[in-house]
Amino acid sequence: MKRRHVSLPRLVRAVVAHWSTERATLRQGVSALTICVTVTLFAGIILGEMDGVLEETPGLLVLVPSAIGMRGAIFGALAARLGTGMLTGQFTTSMRRGSFTAANVEAALLLSLITAVATAALAWAASG
Repeated sequence: MKRRHVSLPRLVRAVVAHWSTERATLRQGVSALTICVTVTLFAGIILGEMDGVLEETPGLLVLVPSAIGMRGAIFGALAARLGTGMLTGQFTTSMRRGSFTAANVEAALLLSLITAVATAALAWAASG
């Protein structure tokens, strides 16, 4: 069996040509990752800034494990939905109300709010 050699410039041109045809896929991937990282970073900053509040009210320490788990579950699901939307062709970079991306981000925010209220009620009952 003969081994086929491809010159490096030819290989580089082939790779560049392939990725230039996949611009939409790259743009969608970067957009989805940006949304997920931004939301997760925002949630982490809020949790990080709660040090003083947690020291003043030790009963809130009950919330920390659930808040961390909730953040991972909700935003992991958001990332999965955005990834599925990319594969099915529904994902757009538009954040207009009613668009696929906006609806999923809105769902993640509402789910965060609802589970935060429910977790707070449970933590209040447990710490009382």
